[in-house]
Amino acid sequence: MEQIPVSINPDSLKRFTKHLCLIAKKHSDREKAHQEMTDQLSRIKTISTHNKLAKTTLKNEIKKLESKIEVVLQKEAELHKAGKIDRMMISLLKAKIEELEQGKANARNKRDSELSSINRALASLQKRQNRALNSKRLNEVKSKPLSEDIKDQIRKRMQELESRYALMQGKYSPEQLTSIGSRISNLKKML
Repeated sequence: MEQIPVSINPDSLKRFTKHLCLIAKKHSDREKAHQEMTDQLSRIKTISTHNKLAKTTLKNEIKKLESKIEVVLQKEAELHKAGKIDRMMISLLKAKIEELEQGKANARNKRDSELSSINRALASLQKRQNRALNSKRLNEVKSKPLSEDIKDQIRKRMQELESRYALMQGKYSPEQLTSIGSRISNLKKML
């Protein structure tokens, strides 16, 4: 599988880390609010079991409980909003990944078409050269001047192919270009 180098934008990493810390803080605040509410409920339970305490004390504790419940609800709402933002971010990241994968597929298709066109040109060149060699063998005397013309044409075509090959060496891996390189070297040997 072909690996694409990944570059990490420092600003994006900083933003991601910041948001990660904010979400972690909101989670810890929510847990703290839940714990305070649970503690307040426990206090009310223990107070209500003692008959000697005044109703005002119980009412005060219930008011404190109500305020704790409001804090818990507020923290839950903040976390829910952050979750919505996270879902939006996830959908944006998925869209970006799909876009990058489409670009990768397009680049792969372009590369494959370029390689196939070079392979076809090399095959055509090799066929011409084989015809020229067969013709040379059949009419060695008559084809000497013609052979030089054909060789000149083949040399020109070879130079074009070699320059294309040199341009492609920076863009494609050596494994992909091995067959093209071997064809070019075979054609050179035939000249």
